[in-house]
Amino acid sequence: MNRGHIPGYYFDEEKKKYFKIQANHIAPENAKYNKTNAKLELRENKKRKRLEKYQQQVVQKQTVVRPKLLRHPLLSETGLQRELGRRHCHAQGDAAFVHGLEAKQTEIEIRGFAPEATILTDAHLLNNVSQMLVAVRHGVASHAMYILHCDGEWGPKKTYPTKQAIHAFHEPITSLHYMSDPAHWNEASFGVVMANTAQPNRFSGNFFWSFISDIGSDDDLSEDRLEAVVLNYGSDTDTIWDCQLDEINTYFALGGTFGAIVRGISGPGTDSAVLDAEDSGEVFSLDWLDRKTIALGMKPFCESEGYHNVALWDIRNKGVAQRIRRRDKISGVRNPDASRHNLVVTSSHDINLYDLRYVSKSVPLMSIEHKSGSPTFHMSILDGDLLATTDWNNKLQVYSLRSGTLVRTLAPYGNRRGIISKPRWQHDFRGVPYLQACVGNTIQRWT
Repeated sequence: MNRGHIPGYYFDEEKKKYFKIQANHIAPENAKYNKTNAKLELRENKKRKRLEKYQQQVVQKQTVVRPKLLRHPLLSETGLQRELGRRHCHAQGDAAFVHGLEAKQTEIEIRGFAPEATILTDAHLLNNVSQMLVAVRHGVASHAMYILHCDGEWGPKKTYPTKQAIHAFHEPITSLHYMSDPAHWNEASFGVVMANTAQPNRFSGNFFWSFISDIGSDDDLSEDRLEAVVLNYGSDTDTIWDCQLDEINTYFALGGTFGAIVRGISGPGTDSAVLDAEDSGEVFSLDWLDRKTIALGMKPFCESEGYHNVALWDIRNKGVAQRIRRRDKISGVRNPDASRHNLVVTSSHDINLYDLRYVSKSVPLMSIEHKSGSPTFHMSILDGDLLATTDWNNKLQVYSLRSGTLVRTLAPYGNRRGIISKPRWQHDFRGVPYLQACVGNTIQRWT
């Protein structure tokens, strides 16, 4: 009878009896109960148990636990919706949509610059769909922004005449934004362009903001800027890590080594709200939850154990409220939908979806393994469902936030080589979504 592990004895499963573990020179040759074989089998058993435990943890981590509320036949409405036949599997619909995307390529050539000196780092389709705001790297210390007229038509190659850049930076452009001018702060304004770099520069600044006019066509080479502001945020040693607009494009927020700053886009003026780094810590990423609340991914200076926090900041106050605590550095924080209580938090090795109403022990609702090759996590989320980002192998991955699985790995047109930068979900003139990214001097679109 097997009574479990008894120190100094070996249980033979075949003979169903215990044998005393003996030295190698005493026990018969190749006996299971000699000292060497017993130790070897014990190590193998421990190794197998560790592997089984690890596999169980992986399965548990990838399993989405269904909330108890959704099991209620009345509160969750699942029973009623099933009876009426109105339940749809959105995850399958998302997968079908992504698998139907086909890659297309448009080569951008700005007259006067060689293709190798026209490296697109970001592209933003404007509201009228016929113009595009692009960030271009011409050299190591030459980075500029242009507005290109595309007429809504995308061919294999587009050539644009030399235009005066909206603004040029000495440092790489890390964030590029365009917003319409709903309040009509400037009567001739077509919209507002905003961009920033990570490091300050006394010549070109690290933050640019400007009203722009409707350029009409590429033949119009007149000045597009109506009013521009160039600033340097922070000291010479500070870094801007993230910049985000609020939901109605009236305020923008900056996060960096100096903390966080909120400012209105109506024109030059004082900061609307300031959160000093001494009060909060270094802010690596941020996003708006509503018009008055910002989610911050930061490293508090008071933390001595190396923890990173996700905190909520009411811009009407100076304090922050901690919600999520993690040991890994937070590389990205994004509000995926209009619910205002879901939050995507990323690190260098995973993507996590949290519900800010239930953050006990900082356990996410969903966790996806993903290795990122950049200290700043660039992602774009479509309708709170499909998350597009690049991994450390420079592959464009599309994940489902409904199922927590990888939907598809997208390749550039013709497997074009180059760094895939700034994937972004856009909508064409018919309102149909498509995915866009920059590779070299081309704009890649999956439609």
